[in-house]
Amino acid sequence: MPPVMASSPQTPRRPLDSRIALTRSKARQVYDKFGSKANDAESAYGSPTTELLIELSRLEEAEQLVEFGHGSGAFAYRLFERNLLPPSCQYTGVDQSTTMADRAAAKLHPYKDRVELRLTNGAPADGTKHLADASVDRYISTYVLDLLSEEDVLEVLEEARRLLRPEGLLCVCGITYGTNVSSRLAAALWDGIFWWNKEIVGGCRPQRLAPYLEEAGFEVREQRIIQGDQRSFVGCMNNEVVVATPRSGGRDSL
Repeated sequence: MPPVMASSPQTPRRPLDSRIALTRSKARQVYDKFGSKANDAESAYGSPTTELLIELSRLEEAEQLVEFGHGSGAFAYRLFERNLLPPSCQYTGVDQSTTMADRAAAKLHPYKDRVELRLTNGAPADGTKHLADASVDRYISTYVLDLLSEEDVLEVLEEARRLLRPEGLLCVCGITYGTNVSSRLAAALWDGIFWWNKEIVGGCRPQRLAPYLEEAGFEVREQRIIQGDQRSFVGCMNNEVVVATPRSGGRDSL
């Protein structure tokens, strides 16, 4: 009888991020508290980044759009107010903050016939599980993935991959690591504040988004870094925009 070969143990997967994120319930509390303030899409450092995301997203082709973490509704309002979406496009926004949901409902009321807002329990797929597979053209999230745990980021991306049509686009942005002296110092300081008190920075921390997308079965089509303007600490932070499409076979094709 030939000897039985023992199978070698699999090498454990290396975490993409070992930092401990806010819990879902704590994140809800933080953004209910922040609800009366401007969100990233309205801020000095958020606007250039979200403008680039809009440019790369080819929104004129979208008939069904999902935004994960709609916040105050400022980003969606910009899309409707500037007629960046086709007249037939339907928008679904999800968020777990009651305060943000109320603000978004008021802001987007003029477009209520084309808008669906869903308050979630914090689970990444809770607000979109009613949508059919391969029914969405654009899945967008601005400055949200950088506050989630690694597990929740991958769950968000798994749900995005379920929802997107084969030619659909995942469009995300967030703060990222530095590429010059000022942005590296700003990122290091931000990371230090995050370790000390996550709530001060809204639970956000610098991230590299592309590895998450590749892990979740996406193929990156565009990846851009927007340099900070150096006018303030926040302004020194680099921002990242990534646009990707579902890879055929998903995570199994890696």
